Amino acid sequence: MDNESTEVRCSEHSKGGIKYELVLSEPVVESPKHVALSPPKSNLSIEDIEKKLKAAEERRQTTKVEEKRKGGNSPDREEKLEAIKRKLDTAQEQREAILNNLQDKLKEHDKHIAEVKKQMEEQTENLREKSIKKLELAQIKRESMLKEIQEKMKEHERHIEEVRQKAMSVNNDENCKENLSG
Repeated sequence: MDNESTEVRCSEHSKGGIKYELVLSEPVVESPKHVALSPPKSNLSIEDIEKKLKAAEERRQTTKVEEKRKGGNSPDREEKLEAIKRKLDTAQEQREAILNNLQDKLKEHDKHIAEVKKQMEEQTENLREKSIKKLELAQIKRESMLKEIQEKMKEHERHIEEVRQKAMSVNNDENCKENLSG
């Protein structure tokens, strides 16, 4: 700005302050007073508006058709299709890997189940054999104890019989002696 276009005014202000005012002059170049941003509007009828809407719809449809035609053979579309195909392939491979992993785990689990089942059967068989042996030994001991008891009973009965016979013979001897002495 030029010094001529500005003016500085100084005035004293109360309580020791000074006030300056800067006054700018009017611009040297004149600007247009009114700028038209859009063409002047004309009065449109309903028919004109409908025609314009139909034309716009037709333009949209033709551009869509052209985009579809261009899109059908475009390299971008082919790249997108390839990318989708790769994604599907990797997803399929991952799915197969997961399934194979699960099948392997199930096979291992089945093996473990078979081993545990075999061990349980062996333990059951061992317990059965031990129980049978124990029962057989108990039966043998019982039979031998019964024989011992029977033999002791027979021995006891023999002893009782001997004592009875001795007592009878002593009794008979005493009776005989009494009869003889009496």
